Amino acid sequence: MIYLLSCRGLVSSVSYDSLFELEDLMVSLLQGTLIIPTLKKELKFLINSIDSKTKKVFNKTFGLYNIEQFPISQTETPNILFMIDVAGSCFELLSSIKNWRKKFDIVVAYISDSWLLLKYQKKYLELIDYLFVPQPEVREDIERGLGKKVFLLPFACDTLAHGSADLNRFIDVINFGRNNPDYHKILSEKFARESESNRFYYDVIARANQKYPEIVSYRERIDYQYRKQLFYLLRHSKLALLFDNPYTKQKRKIPYSYLTVRWFEASASGCAIVGKRPTTSLYNELFPWENATIELPDDPQEGIEFIENLLEDESRLHTMHKRNYLENLIRNDWRHRIKYMLEVINIPLPNSLVQDLDKLQRIYSEGI
Repeated sequence: MIYLLSCRGLVSSVSYDSLFELEDLMVSLLQGTLIIPTLKKELKFLINSIDSKTKKVFNKTFGLYNIEQFPISQTETPNILFMIDVAGSCFELLSSIKNWRKKFDIVVAYISDSWLLLKYQKKYLELIDYLFVPQPEVREDIERGLGKKVFLLPFACDTLAHGSADLNRFIDVINFGRNNPDYHKILSEKFARESESNRFYYDVIARANQKYPEIVSYRERIDYQYRKQLFYLLRHSKLALLFDNPYTKQKRKIPYSYLTVRWFEASASGCAIVGKRPTTSLYNELFPWENATIELPDDPQEGIEFIENLLEDESRLHTMHKRNYLENLIRNDWRHRIKYMLEVINIPLPNSLVQDLDKLQRIYSEGI
């Protein structure tokens, strides 16, 4: 029996959107049970006024979270708990499940921002059977720190749900996520002046984070609606402006190149990607085809001229829209990542997953 412990009852954030989507896909494909702890109502006004140490003491003494009861399978089939999270805060939610380590035969974690795991979450990591992370550089560090194997699981996208090779795209350039401030400024100014350009530049504004959202049902929340809108925009965009971390304006200083989920989402949606590709070796493994990312000049003034020339080349754009979509079907759909996790854990693939994998291959073969 498959179970997924989710943070969606505690947070709404663009950082979690793709992970909540992965949870829902796993629940659907693996016939899993979604476990959603929520903060006790009487604590909502208190929780933000206490420090992390006091919070831990309070949680250990009284408990912070409510949780609906869920059945534990008594068959010979192993009970497997998955946790999918940004930075490991989900480990705190384990306290909401009494005797959690005894209840589950196998416990699996997939942590996206994993570079600080050893510093803050080592005691939990030692209790986890399988740990997956999306960055190869971090994987090696955590392996050394824990003294046990850590598995690489790159990001992906639900290409069956969101992918597109549509050639009719009305947005010329879309920018989402962390951007390059110089390119953003010049594109905003130049494409906004109607007398000089009939181009459409769309800058996606990330919504504000929300703690302890009232509506737990994902499809009724702003998270779900935001994702639907984002992929609608991506499927109708010719170019997506993406930059490796050193070229972006960000508060967190990550000490290495990082292949973010934006690359997978934009590429699977058929956007032609322009910017600065990540220098991590993982990029070359997952995006090895020609023009997967087109490098822009360091000088934004030169880059704008390059972008305008590319937008005039419809034949080249159409080729990239189609190829990006097709390549992601067979390389970078979440179903390939789920398959790998199950193989590592030595769990048979369910028929629903096998059928979807066959569908990905069939669409790819018919599209070539």
